[in-house]
Amino acid sequence: MKDFLKKLITAKEKEITAIRSKIKASEDADEVRALGTTLESLQAEIGEAKDQLAKAEADEAKADEGDGETAPPPTEEPRSAFKPMKTIATATLGEARATATGDVESRNEEYGKALAEQRSITLKNGDVLLSKVASDNINDTWTPVSSVLDAVDIVNVSGAESFDQAFVKGYAEGDYTEEGTDYADGEPIIGYARVAKTMITAYAEISRAVQKLASAIFGGFVKSAVEKAVRRKLSRQIMIGDGADGHLVGIFATAEINKALDTAKDISLTSIDNQTLDEIVGSYGGTEDDGEGDTTLILNKEDLKAFSKLRSTSGEKLHTIDRRNKTIDTIPYIINSACKPISKSATTDGQYAMAYGNTKNYMLGVFSDIDVEESKDFKFKQGQVAYRADGFFGGNTVIADGFIRVKKEVPTVPIG
Repeated sequence: MKDFLKKLITAKEKEITAIRSKIKASEDADEVRALGTTLESLQAEIGEAKDQLAKAEADEAKADEGDGETAPPPTEEPRSAFKPMKTIATATLGEARATATGDVESRNEEYGKALAEQRSITLKNGDVLLSKVASDNINDTWTPVSSVLDAVDIVNVSGAESFDQAFVKGYAEGDYTEEGTDYADGEPIIGYARVAKTMITAYAEISRAVQKLASAIFGGFVKSAVEKAVRRKLSRQIMIGDGADGHLVGIFATAEINKALDTAKDISLTSIDNQTLDEIVGSYGGTEDDGEGDTTLILNKEDLKAFSKLRSTSGEKLHTIDRRNKTIDTIPYIINSACKPISKSATTDGQYAMAYGNTKNYMLGVFSDIDVEESKDFKFKQGQVAYRADGFFGGNTVIADGFIRVKKEVPTVPIG
């Protein structure tokens, strides 16, 4: 059995090496995604085979002990701030939504036990990006994460490197042509959005007292803390990422960085009034398309409040805001604090305040799972347990004119 498992692991590792080579050589985004899915499946199979091999070796060692043989004394591991620890697998991206409410407690208990045994845990990309977990025994604060992260197009590209996503910027128009002369140019204009691989990290310190809670509560607490730190960074970078050094390219990035959005089509507003919403909605879409569809308005909470305060000449509310369903006059909205409020004087001229469009026009690439490690040595004197986590992500707008952007315009004051 052991020989079979070893041969199986070796074969699977060779397959993984071959697939990684194909991913690096491929320029087809669809092929990269398919290869990434296969790679993740093979990694899971190797993990399962290694667990079975470890169990078989443990059973064999136990049998040897029963025969009167003495096991060699364990060697002492060198102390370090963060020790390498065995990784345990959790739900995959495709399973995340199905398991988000079904077996969260059992998985959190697994996390807690693993951390207590000085093993690292791996939070699969689906866990971090799609699940929402709260503990009944540790009171949480208001959510620090914008829901824009759950609304964008999340693609699993595990094992891949950075890639360029092609998109159509426009089409040529046919023309009259005299016989014997060259035909009119009819090639579409193609652009490319770079989805670069960059590392997002999170660090947290938790009191040792929390470890005394039940394993499921403790595991869920650590997982939730790391999730929120990573999710919060990603949800802000989707809006304001500068694209420098491989960073996410935000919707508000400059035209030189965000190739899919044209600065000339931005809307500038001095305030929020009874025509603001119509101006934004009416400006979205192409010259032959009114832009209707699965569109969403992304804005600051202060500007949402400004919309709710608008009144007609007779004193009635101008807009119907449904806070439960998150709509303004049936138009979905998402609150994101990275947006600067037009309604506040502190917002300076030219700062971006809102974005309107189909959120699926933004692609968030998940290049790896998130690995979490624990250290009880680093903050030993303070009685704190330290956790650090890291994962690789990338993002960009991948549809031409996928969003209409709104920025603040400060009116000039006449001199004299």
